[in-house]
Amino acid sequence: DEEEEDGEGGDKGGVAILSVHWSLDGRKIVAAKADGSVEVWDALEEDVSAVMTNVGLCSSVTFDASRPNGSTLVVSPSARPPFVRGTGVRGQKERELPSSHGDGSAPPGLAVSSKNGKYIFVGDAKGKVSVVKREDMTLVQLCDVPNATLVKRLELCRNGKHLLAVTNAPTLFGFDVDDSVETGNALTPRIEYASPSASRLQWGAAAYPWDGEFVYGATSGAAHEIHVWERETGELKCVLEGPAESKGIIQLAGHPVRDLGIALGVNGNLYG
Repeated sequence: DEEEEDGEGGDKGGVAILSVHWSLDGRKIVAAKADGSVEVWDALEEDVSAVMTNVGLCSSVTFDASRPNGSTLVVSPSARPPFVRGTGVRGQKERELPSSHGDGSAPPGLAVSSKNGKYIFVGDAKGKVSVVKREDMTLVQLCDVPNATLVKRLELCRNGKHLLAVTNAPTLFGFDVDDSVETGNALTPRIEYASPSASRLQWGAAAYPWDGEFVYGATSGAAHEIHVWERETGELKCVLEGPAESKGIIQLAGHPVRDLGIALGVNGNLYG
């Protein structure tokens, strides 16, 4: 792993980055920052294409796959339920995602679009993953994650067929995804990913590479180590080590079309 230089993914303004996500075409990157702002970067032009300054601290920000041009985001604030919001000056109206806990009691959560944009998957602060139909914003499926009472992150494979839940359980949990269904039952519980060297730690980050053959995971509050499993079998293949100055990893993001990834360090820097 090497730290990204300024102008190639580094944060020029000195404000720590809390979340980062590639668009499906690999052209744009969205980043949530510690000052409460969200920036959309054009990776080819190496320039900022949109800035939102009134969003607040976010656990996650991803692109809404139902808008392939990257004009809409799925935003997951740290203190309130997730919502959908446009990036244009006139398109920044928020639409809050529905919750299984009822109006007025919805906990904060982490949300991500299915690949075709038909559904949005939401992991919440009570250990559940729900499926929301994007067209009419209705809740159509609810799944429990084994041994979890808190979902911290959701990561979707580029091919749209697999979903990882990062929770307070001692394992990562994988779902199979079928976003072509009309019934809304898009998620099927599949497999747990465990590591003996991290059995007493919680996982803090996870991702798939672009081809979905493996699963990457990093523990919370530990060294810069990335655990690699075979996705289909759950077999642990190796543990990769990175620079200690990162102080650990809080997010992993695989590039959608290349053998390239970004690790977001606890120190707020990006590593490629």
